[in-house]
Amino acid sequence: MNTIFLGDDASPIRLTTIDIKLNGEKQTIVPVRTKFSLTPTSSTIKGIAIAIKDEDILPSTICFAKPDIFIEEGIELFQLDGHTLPSEMPSDAPQVLVYLDKADNVQLLGTRDLTAHTAVIVDCTSVADAYEKVARTAYLSQVPTKNEWLGLAATKDDALKIIFDFANEHGMAGTATQGYFGLDMKISLLQSQAIVKEKSIVLNRTKEQATRLLDAVVTAFGARNARQTRYIKAINWCINEYGFDLTISALQNVSLTEKLNIDSIGCDKKIQCLQGLMIEHIAQLKMKQASTN
Repeated sequence: MNTIFLGDDASPIRLTTIDIKLNGEKQTIVPVRTKFSLTPTSSTIKGIAIAIKDEDILPSTICFAKPDIFIEEGIELFQLDGHTLPSEMPSDAPQVLVYLDKADNVQLLGTRDLTAHTAVIVDCTSVADAYEKVARTAYLSQVPTKNEWLGLAATKDDALKIIFDFANEHGMAGTATQGYFGLDMKISLLQSQAIVKEKSIVLNRTKEQATRLLDAVVTAFGARNARQTRYIKAINWCINEYGFDLTISALQNVSLTEKLNIDSIGCDKKIQCLQGLMIEHIAQLKMKQASTN
């Protein structure tokens, strides 16, 4: 993104320009947005985004519309630096084009070299037609879910591949699955691992231990509940407090009545009630152990 000044010294006209590849040729344009445009996030200039090189992203088609219909309908046009486009442009000014937002490149405009991508001018009959095209394209676009970020990251990390395969094997979401390995990764970590791996993930449990724990939770609370994040969160709390083996033994003592009681409790209280139930069983096991010593 560059800033140029045209006109005379008394009343210079400030324009923000970028270079694009249009019709196979590099061209300088003045890209503009409207009040209906999507708002890029600040994440493109900090954090993980800084480490992503232009050559490491997939090619994209950058879409623009000619400004005539916007001007005819009285829609104000804004340059990338936020300044309003002048109503009268110098004859030597670069071509003005209205950017049509797309999920795969809305963050690139003004922050990246766009000459590696292809730009096209889309025919639009009205402002409504232009943004209807934007809306339809956005609706059909997809952002990875947390499970899918896990899958993308698993391609370059052995530990995450174990979790990903375990999730697919048992028909579980990645969020719950990682709990069986003693982890609680946020989506931001999975994104960073998928984009620019910074460190290797270390599992707190082996696959054999995770399988043993899953089997115990299924026996105690049923397969459906074992796939829910709140159950493994409550059980992991017990493991951290009382150890793996004692928690497994406590799970084996959960009765059908206790399972049904937990099922009937609202989601907002379920973790607390699960912890309370486990504490009761662990206390009973400790008393039994003490009496036999």
